[in-house]
Amino acid sequence: MELELRLRSKAQEDRVNILTYSSWGAPHVTFPQYLVREAHFRSTQFGAWMADYVFIPKNDPDTLDIRGYLEIFQRRAVLRPHDGSPAITFDAYSVASVFTPEGYRKQGLGSAMLAAFLERMAVMTDSSSGKALPYLVSNLYSDVGTSFYAKCGWDLVASDEILLPVATTLPVYDASLVLITSLAALEPIATLDRAAMIATLRPGEVGFLLTTDCIEFYHVKHRYCGVHRHQMTTLPTNYGAYLQEKGTIRGYVIWTYNFEERTLDVLKFRALDDSADTFAAFEPTLHAEAAAWGLDHICLWPTKDMALPESIRALARPRDDSLSMLLVQGNHTGPEDDDTNSAKTFQWVADELYLYA
Repeated sequence: MELELRLRSKAQEDRVNILTYSSWGAPHVTFPQYLVREAHFRSTQFGAWMADYVFIPKNDPDTLDIRGYLEIFQRRAVLRPHDGSPAITFDAYSVASVFTPEGYRKQGLGSAMLAAFLERMAVMTDSSSGKALPYLVSNLYSDVGTSFYAKCGWDLVASDEILLPVATTLPVYDASLVLITSLAALEPIATLDRAAMIATLRPGEVGFLLTTDCIEFYHVKHRYCGVHRHQMTTLPTNYGAYLQEKGTIRGYVIWTYNFEERTLDVLKFRALDDSADTFAAFEPTLHAEAAAWGLDHICLWPTKDMALPESIRALARPRDDSLSMLLVQGNHTGPEDDDTNSAKTFQWVADELYLYA
């Protein structure tokens, strides 16, 4: 029987919700609450970039006998080819969920579904240029080890984490810090970060551009947890802070309040001057925000190029779940592909928590 991957219908969406509830909803929410929660998350601006596929028999497109379910969301990637030519931006796709119903597991359907998605990606057109995607770029975070996704084309990259216990005695705030108290105030920082990533990308590097709607999505998810699991009636409204001296922004940190894990998650940190002192300037604010909302730790995913004090970087430990994995494949056709840069390995820059949706 030939299977195909296709966008789900409304009836198939309803069936998927029934199939996934026991794994993704229970016992924290009832089934009706699960439906409301998922609709709430998808009503965000970032939710518009999500797409749901079902893996079903090709000759029965309306079937509710679903063999697999794939949830992806579109992002904007930036890649600089190995030949040193200018960086290019294009659509990329993050894999959020790969699900097979219990009766269809251990039959190779997950792998087949991902292969079908890569075939689908290869014929997609870029939302900005209208042209074919020059590369297939996809990231995911695995909670099932690495072998399954590695066989499908995704490679493991460094997956470290820093957990800073929230200090009970806080140093003095840096007077040069400006809190980011709205999404409107966050947008110029996101624009600055996108420009900085594109400008500093080296040949053979790839990254995912930061967007405000992604940050909003995190806050919506965690506020929901705060209200419905912890009965919070007052919620935080800060999105981060930036360090400004003599009219120039030296760096910024963007965070979210993770009430489920009881952590203040640093979604994005950049020191534009590459000074380790920049992070130190933010530390009192990070500790104060976490303490104010009863959180136990500050969580940070460090990267190789992140300007961190050695005392902070020394705390990095490998994660045992949410393992970062990346796929980059050339998507060219024609004789020029015989000796292509796309066959070379690309280094993922800025793999930070803003990508873990």
